[in-house]
Amino acid sequence: MKHARKPPIWLVALIAISGTIGMHMFLPALPYAARDLATGSGQMQMTISVYIVGLAIGQLIYGPLSDALGRRPVLMAGLALYVLASIAAALAPNVTVLLCVRVLQSLGGCAGVAIARAILRDTNTAEGTARSMGMLAMLMTFSPVLAPMVGGGVTAAFGWRGNFMALGLLGAITLGLVFIRLEETARPSGRFEMAAALRDYRELLCTRHYVSFAVGGGFLTTSMFAFLTAAPFILTQELKQSVQLAGIYSGLVLVGAAIGNGVGSFLSRRVRSERLLRGGLMLSLLASAVFLVLVLTHSLSLTALIGHAIGRLFLKGIHPNNGDAFSGGR
Repeated sequence: MKHARKPPIWLVALIAISGTIGMHMFLPALPYAARDLATGSGQMQMTISVYIVGLAIGQLIYGPLSDALGRRPVLMAGLALYVLASIAAALAPNVTVLLCVRVLQSLGGCAGVAIARAILRDTNTAEGTARSMGMLAMLMTFSPVLAPMVGGGVTAAFGWRGNFMALGLLGAITLGLVFIRLEETARPSGRFEMAAALRDYRELLCTRHYVSFAVGGGFLTTSMFAFLTAAPFILTQELKQSVQLAGIYSGLVLVGAAIGNGVGSFLSRRVRSERLLRGGLMLSLLASAVFLVLVLTHSLSLTALIGHAIGRLFLKGIHPNNGDAFSGGR
């Protein structure tokens, strides 16, 4: 097999965000979709929860699958599923159907999340991979900030279903670019060795140090998404903000996570991870307590809500080994 041509970093970034943007772009539309489908906020928030579950499961599968069959065909199959599921979500007649196709959409989009990084490793030296990963992370930072803002504008102009049509169009464009511009970067083994991968996962789960960091980061991530799914309902129904402003505020909130990631990277070279972890968790707990007091005393305002959210996500960002706050994990 000849050496594959190195793909442009913008294409790898587009592949990587194709799955995660479906999570962030739909956030401002949640209250409008709930009203249109005559369902409660809890059920509609599940459309984000099941999407995250799909991303988590898919990342366990796509690595071994792309090793066996090749990056390009597996990626194209995932993107095709993503496009079809996005169209189905736009046409969903009820919340049950929407939840089902959201799982399929995330499983398809997860191909990009998992395989983009593998493509960089395939086409770079160890030193080049580190540089390319840093560039990819920087480009991906813009996605969660801009996606809710775009989603709010699309919802105002075309309704909540317009978000899924836009996601389907983006997926189709990405699929076309992959077909035209991306060469196969791996040497497929032809053997799907999921059993070996499961043994590795089991070994990780038996590693106390890994589990302690994973659980701490998991709780912080869970609280982040719990807030992000509730925020559109609070902003539009309780604080009487428009859907466009709800999208803008959601994007601004995620700026806190971006800044936190940068500060965390800076501090990690000067402060021990365990110390940084304890400090971040204590501050996060204090911020949550302050937010609870504001809610219980009916003192919640737009400024307090956005300020608290930015602070909480900033603390999530400085969590050492925090995973990827924007993609739902690595």
